[in-house]
Amino acid sequence: MKKINPNGVAAMALDVGFLAGFVSKLDNAFMLEQNLDELQQTVALMQCENQDEFYDISIRNKKYGRVDAMNGPLLLEKYVFPPLFFPPCLFSEVEGLTMRKKKDHPNG
Repeated sequence: MKKINPNGVAAMALDVGFLAGFVSKLDNAFMLEQNLDELQQTVALMQCENQDEFYDISIRNKKYGRVDAMNGPLLLEKYVFPPLFFPPCLFSEVEGLTMRKKKDHPNG
């Protein structure tokens, strides 16, 4: 996998949430839930606002203790932040202004 985008992380978080909910209803839920810790912490790492937390050992041990110290940075390097979103209305207003200027121009 070359890149990881926020939509993929959100979908994974949803799947992990459903899986954790299913596991919690099973008879031996306690043992199985411990096996989900790494997966849940990995999703939390990918969704956190300050991914530099992973590189602070004290924070990593508290929040992401089950995430592999070698694989965590690889995942973070592959994460692609979404481009800034500008609503189409902003572009249409700007285009409208430039079109008006062209129409109002004596040579236009």
